[in-house]
Amino acid sequence: MREPRLRQMAFGLLAAVVASGFFVCNVAVASHIEPRKAKKYTTEAVTTYEPCLAPNDATPTIGIPACSPVVRSDSVCGFEPDIGKGRFVGRVMSSGDIKLRGMVVGLSEGCEGEVLAAAVSVRITTENCSGGGSCTTGDFQMPLGNCTVSGGSCRVSSTVNTVLPGALRPGENEAFEVLGCSLWRVSGPNAPVQTLSCGLLIK
Repeated sequence: MREPRLRQMAFGLLAAVVASGFFVCNVAVASHIEPRKAKKYTTEAVTTYEPCLAPNDATPTIGIPACSPVVRSDSVCGFEPDIGKGRFVGRVMSSGDIKLRGMVVGLSEGCEGEVLAAAVSVRITTENCSGGGSCTTGDFQMPLGNCTVSGGSCRVSSTVNTVLPGALRPGENEAFEVLGCSLWRVSGPNAPVQTLSCGLLIK
């Protein structure tokens, strides 16, 4: 008769734990699932064009409405055709911070002497939250710094904790989603204006 009695007590204890919300708290913490590692991010740069708001053309193979002619967002500064190139790189350091770099070369004469500002659009999911579980930030744009174009090139470099002190700390399982990156001309005619974006080019 002892075994049924022990089983009854165990079920009663389990019901009390569930009712107390213990398992709900554990589910909230475990909901932040990440891969084994993701320590490097690399992308290249393409020209930024104005969005299509009033289509007057289309891409026949996939049937997506389009606008013609194309309009560069920055008509003053950009790549020299078939010469210019750019790259954005992010790398997790041993300190837990993220080093971010932007590099462009082969820029046109209109860029010379102008100031360019690099930025990344991000979303962070972390266990560093006031409520004790995991949380996700709203999307925001983070500046990386400025550079002055000289000899057709420009380079910027910074870290996340330099821009946002204390934002990233080791051991908090922080996912730094890169939603986009861009290079803006912040001096000269019509500034500020987006000049370059992260992307791929198929020729």
